[in-house]
Amino acid sequence: MPAANVVWGIHYDGSGGSAAVQDMFLSTDGGASWTSNTIFTTNSATAAMCNISAVDGATAYVSAYDDVTGGGGYIFKTTDGGNNWSELTLPTLSFLNFVHMFNAQDGVLMSDPDSRFQIYTTADGGTTWTRVPPANVPMHQANDFGLVNQFDALGDNIWFTTLKGDIYHSTDKGMSWMKQATGFTASGQNAAIRQVEFSDANNGLVVGRAVNTLRRTTNGGMTWTNVPLTAASDFFGSGLARIPNLPGAYVSTGANPTEALGTSVSYDYGLTWTELDTAEQRTAVIFFDNQNGWAGSFTQAGGLGGLLKYTGSPLATRRDIVRENGAAYPNPTTGLLRLAGTDPRETVTVYDRAGRVVLRQAVGAAATLDLSSQPVGLYQLVFTGGKVSRTTRVAVTR
Repeated sequence: MPAANVVWGIHYDGSGGSAAVQDMFLSTDGGASWTSNTIFTTNSATAAMCNISAVDGATAYVSAYDDVTGGGGYIFKTTDGGNNWSELTLPTLSFLNFVHMFNAQDGVLMSDPDSRFQIYTTADGGTTWTRVPPANVPMHQANDFGLVNQFDALGDNIWFTTLKGDIYHSTDKGMSWMKQATGFTASGQNAAIRQVEFSDANNGLVVGRAVNTLRRTTNGGMTWTNVPLTAASDFFGSGLARIPNLPGAYVSTGANPTEALGTSVSYDYGLTWTELDTAEQRTAVIFFDNQNGWAGSFTQAGGLGGLLKYTGSPLATRRDIVRENGAAYPNPTTGLLRLAGTDPRETVTVYDRAGRVVLRQAVGAAATLDLSSQPVGLYQLVFTGGKVSRTTRVAVTR
């Protein structure tokens, strides 16, 4: 990821006309000034942009499919901040969904299946591309395909989602893959998943198509459990971004006026959410740290919308987030817990391993919690109503 003051972006036509737009923009001073340009090469006039992957303030890659044929794929590269673009030589692709560069040399692209998903890697900055052996890519469901710009990458890990609700995960920069079921299913051509985002290599969230459907993993996506959300939850499902260097911290955004508009933050791996603002549309979102964040929005009459910069107070720091096992003791416990560092105004909610609420109570002045009536097992304690939401796990033994 480029430095926090470097912001690249591409435009998208949200008018419903599905016009292919080849415009890009760049700031290298945190948004104080901007340059824009048109991605122009031999084939770019019919290219519908999928995503942009930047290496630094000079070098970036843009993936695209052909808007006329509705398939194929192009990758355009710049090394001078977007002033000039070249088209990379690619193999024949079914339908290119994204390109991601792990660094200046190593990258991966993903295209819809022929016999398997077409996945190619590069080790020379995109000059040459080598297909990952189909044997290294698990077989997809019948009539399944990938989704434009629906992926997440962190270190050497990369995950992408499919129409029918699977996640493909690689831990070695795309050289080998495993297929992971999320439990979400598609409805016709409506994709099962909206977003996938990981806080670290193990902890991640996946947003389902239906409103307020969210699942989390603690093992890199091997298994997923439901996050209980209600209509009153402050979670928005259109965009999702981790806050780097804040374990378990995410920002969610809302873009659909028929659902909810706004922004919210979670500091406990997605279990609870706190509203930051409402009534303003946010689409794609990214945070570089706890105070540098950007979100897209459809441009409206009068010049409203477009690209938005987070200008609120810095979000929680590591010091604000209470570490696991630091909020309840003794741990393990035979039943009675003392709650450390709590606010009497807080509420503590206890979840079992299946994600069911088994107890909810005000912390109160006594700051104790009695789990003696609960079966032996692992429980999640979520504290809300204080300065920040926080969570800890406790084990009940006998």
